[in-house]
Amino acid sequence: MFFLRTCGLMLTWACASWITAHAQPSRLVFDHLSNEDGLSSYTFNALHRDTRGFLWVGTQHALDRYDGARVKAFHYAEDTPGTLPDNDIRDFAADPHRPGAFWVGTINGGVAYYDPATEQFTTLDAPGDAPLSVSKMLLDRRGMLWVGTSAAGLYRFDPQTGAWITYRAGPTDQHLPSDAVRALLESAAAPGIVWVGTTGGLALLDADSLRVRPYVHEPGDAAILRGEVITAFAETEGAVWVGTEKGNLYRYRHNEGRVENVSQLTTTKEISALVPSRYFPGALWIGTRGQGVLALQIDTEEVGVYSHDQDDPGTISHSDVLTILEDDEALLWVGTRAGLSRVPLRPRFLPYRVTPPDTTLKHPKNIYALYVARSEPGVVWLGIHNGPIYRYDRETDTVTAALADPMTLDYVVAMHEDTLGQFWIGGRYSALYLLNRTTNTVTPYPLIKEGSTTVVHQIYEAPSQPGKLWVATLDRGLFLFDATQRRIIAQYTTGSEGPVRLSSNYVWSVYEAPHEPGILWIATRYGSLNRLDTHTNTLTVYQRQQAEDCPPDDLIVVTAASDEALWLGTYGKGLVRFEPATGTCRFYTRAEGLPDDDVAALFVDARERVWMTTTIGGLALLDPNTDLITAFTKADGLQSNIFHYEARYQNPNGEILLGGAEGFNIFRPEDIVLDTIPPPVVITSLLVDGEPYTLQPTSAAPIRLDHTHNDLTFTFASLALANPSANRFRVRLDGADADWGDVGAETSVRYANLAPGSYTFRVIGSNRDGAWNTEGASLAFRITPPFWQRPLFWILIVGAGLGLVVGALQYRIYHLNLEKRTRGRIANDLHDDMGSKLSKLALQIEMVGMNNQAPEEVHARLRELAQAERQLVDDLRFIVWLVDADYDTLPKLLQRMEMEANQTLHGLRYTFEKPDMVPETPIAMMQRKNL
Repeated sequence: MFFLRTCGLMLTWACASWITAHAQPSRLVFDHLSNEDGLSSYTFNALHRDTRGFLWVGTQHALDRYDGARVKAFHYAEDTPGTLPDNDIRDFAADPHRPGAFWVGTINGGVAYYDPATEQFTTLDAPGDAPLSVSKMLLDRRGMLWVGTSAAGLYRFDPQTGAWITYRAGPTDQHLPSDAVRALLESAAAPGIVWVGTTGGLALLDADSLRVRPYVHEPGDAAILRGEVITAFAETEGAVWVGTEKGNLYRYRHNEGRVENVSQLTTTKEISALVPSRYFPGALWIGTRGQGVLALQIDTEEVGVYSHDQDDPGTISHSDVLTILEDDEALLWVGTRAGLSRVPLRPRFLPYRVTPPDTTLKHPKNIYALYVARSEPGVVWLGIHNGPIYRYDRETDTVTAALADPMTLDYVVAMHEDTLGQFWIGGRYSALYLLNRTTNTVTPYPLIKEGSTTVVHQIYEAPSQPGKLWVATLDRGLFLFDATQRRIIAQYTTGSEGPVRLSSNYVWSVYEAPHEPGILWIATRYGSLNRLDTHTNTLTVYQRQQAEDCPPDDLIVVTAASDEALWLGTYGKGLVRFEPATGTCRFYTRAEGLPDDDVAALFVDARERVWMTTTIGGLALLDPNTDLITAFTKADGLQSNIFHYEARYQNPNGEILLGGAEGFNIFRPEDIVLDTIPPPVVITSLLVDGEPYTLQPTSAAPIRLDHTHNDLTFTFASLALANPSANRFRVRLDGADADWGDVGAETSVRYANLAPGSYTFRVIGSNRDGAWNTEGASLAFRITPPFWQRPLFWILIVGAGLGLVVGALQYRIYHLNLEKRTRGRIANDLHDDMGSKLSKLALQIEMVGMNNQAPEEVHARLRELAQAERQLVDDLRFIVWLVDADYDTLPKLLQRMEMEANQTLHGLRYTFEKPDMVPETPIAMMQRKNL
């Protein structure tokens, strides 16, 4: 992704047409990163932009990874596997076979390999007893890692075999000049030859023979390089460049085989870095220890200097430069002893920060008005805040006073050259002023009575009415001024007679649409839009509809679209597209992407795109075809994010000039190329209940979290570092969110009290120009439910319940069987024991009754006893039948009832009816008894 983005950017920039021939490197404005931005140190020794888009910063105290939103620091931790071997970082060497992987060299811990899949470091086992003190590293075309040390010579490491080869200083030419290695280079013109810069001079190493080849000095070169401390190398087409500790720069021409001194480079400071520029062809960046960054134009040998100026925040953070990186995003990074500086090498806008000759001005860069006269297209007229007007010559880059007495006019916000060639000036005065550009003096032409003042916001000459000037004022309405006769023709106010009564006397701008000659649109504050027909001298006020606020009040500027609609810039209500024919409006505000709702200037370019400045939000571009709004800020090269209402002008060739708090910008809309390549989007960290959670970037398995850990915060980044604050994001949590949520520039989002379940967090992001990476990044995770919400728990619960039911049933059956057996035993006991005794008793009674000698009374008593015994037997039989569980069925009950009927109805005619098939329905003992 980052590689594709790089190719797209390079192609785009290659095709772009820029304002000046050499992209004006002298106008580059640096911004800065430091401890306040999260970096671990003020001193930056090494820089690396990996293939994913992260910027790695080697400091004295940590290895920092910068993603545009935040810094993640990697530290050495004793007895902790996977950490750095040392915190003092000195150099990087990228692994071309694994995106994001690299070797990092440290001053006290040797070399470690960074694995982006695990975000872990593996320290290489160095030869010898002590870790290598790394000063410089190089990965050659064969994949061999060369490690230069501060005092132990040069080492070659083979990543495939793990073998080391050592090169040390010695007395012969087959040794290094010194064990202190300061620079390494593999020449593209001679692959396999490694240039080694040491504190004792230069050596060449043949990677094929693994032997040191001494540099053969030509007779005239002996005094040039021998004994020099070599500190930096670079290679451009046809030459190798050599920088030294003394500040000398040498060039070795391949076709000549000799070294020459670049005498035009005048510095006595150590050269710490040499970097050929890909974006300024033929330029070489030179980092110095004390003079900042030098830009050498190789063909002309001209040198530009970028040093630190404490009075100019746009310079590098310190002149003691330690490292330089020009990355694939056309950003130049400069690591210094006191901060990290960044500058876009292809800025879309170039800031002009003029320096007037009057040193008493409090705000010399604060431009309140600007203008380009047709008769002097190379001159920009500038109105300075609470100061006089100046002429800026674009060709000579010089500023001169426009008036013989500069303070004659000290608050100018309006200028205009009429079709007669007369130059008019307006401001916080009671008159218009005519400037004599020969004598640099002015003549006043009063608008209002002497002693009163107003502010002239605009002097406008309608294309259809040459020689007629429309003068918009702060509180005196609109004047029509005859430039030929130099007198007022008419004044239009809220109190005007007839049909030309303005909606407000606070007139900000006047505009004649190309498709309606003679029709003037008048923007007012505290009033609405006015349409003045100069043919009939009639005025129409477009009253605001309260329900829709259309057209709005508080207007600043008006211009036309090609389809006869109007674009309106407002105070606090954004940009409005107004259709006069239908009376409808389309509003564009912060909610639609505007950086600010106060629109100060409006211009429509040849592609119908609308350019607008805002009072505090910088510059914005609207493409009406897509409704896409692109915001530009100081990071894009604007003078600042503050623009003034009257500081606006467009040349007839389409060039736009805009002024603000820190100077002004000049640009052609067609030259501003938007970055349409989507940036890489990454999830950089996860907090669970506020604590960091270790991510495995390449793992596809969902993260599993306990239900008590359900407060998650995700951080993410768009790895477009040109203007990270302008990157935008949308997020969605699958499993909780129905749609994407726009979080703007926020780079973190929190989800608290998530319910158990499976989720996937997704984030998509854009670059500064609104190119969206719709694939984005995602992270799947699962919050496991508590045990009482898991299926296994309920399976166990149901199983336990079934077990209890079955147990209770078995218990019941057991007791029923026990009861049945008990009842059966009781029945048997009654039948066998009581029955036998009753039978014995009956037999005895019968034997006594057989005694004929016994009196009748005895026989009568015996008969009674026999009858009682028979009744007792019947009752015992009934009890046995009742107690015996074998009879607890409906058939047995019917059988008993039939027997009872036979006994009761004995001798009578009767019928006992029962079904042929009787079900084995259980009948309880008491039910049988009752029945």
